Amino acid sequence: MRRIHILIGGIIFALLILVVGILEQTGYVISNFSIQKGATLHIGDIAPNSSVYLNNKKEAVVPADETQVIIRGLAHGNHEVLVAHERSWPWIRTIRATASDIVTITPLQIPEDTDGIVIGLDDPRRTSIENLFASTALPTHDSPTIHKGNGARAWIIGTDIYVQTTGEQARLILEATSPIRTLLWHKGHEDVLLIALQNGVFALDIHGEGAQNFQPIYKGSTPRFVIDPEDSEKIFVFDNEYLFSILLSLF
Repeated sequence: MRRIHILIGGIIFALLILVVGILEQTGYVISNFSIQKGATLHIGDIAPNSSVYLNNKKEAVVPADETQVIIRGLAHGNHEVLVAHERSWPWIRTIRATASDIVTITPLQIPEDTDGIVIGLDDPRRTSIENLFASTALPTHDSPTIHKGNGARAWIIGTDIYVQTTGEQARLILEATSPIRTLLWHKGHEDVLLIALQNGVFALDIHGEGAQNFQPIYKGSTPRFVIDPEDSEKIFVFDNEYLFSILLSLF
């Protein structure tokens, strides 16, 4: 009789494992003793060969010919997403998932090696780029830098950076300890500001939930920068009379 009970228990356990596996594959989760349609996470514009971790567990590696990842069956609640690549700084984002939701995020993958290309004095673009620097002023409360995609506004008061997104109150996102030389939106990301201060240029993730990503782009002396008007994934950096073109993405 005991053997029969053990056999029945083993069969039930195997069936439970099978059911859970089928639910996970079809995007359903067991929550609060009920079966619910889980949320779907869509990661777009992600570099090939990137690794994606969900709650400290490796979930996917982006194929060499793909630039997106879809993860189904997320349980209700907060989840920490980490995107890693051997040639970029790691990126972390805390997301909130509810049943049947589709959560879409775009990671910021700044290359670790951003030496850039020198634009010499005889380069035909040099004059127009210098004029672009001359016409780019620091944003103020009355004349903020505005993201063309979502209308978010950013400005500087002293050495503090403020941001105001549509329908929200202005919030302080960075209290710098030194003067800010340039502040502009990353045109390819609605929640990333590019900043020049101290001896570098940095990308600041202003997303309000979880850890912020503060990634270095360039290190020099007293750099300033402008966005390349022909390529939103490039910036021009001016530092000690040298002018560089720097790529902001892996691909």
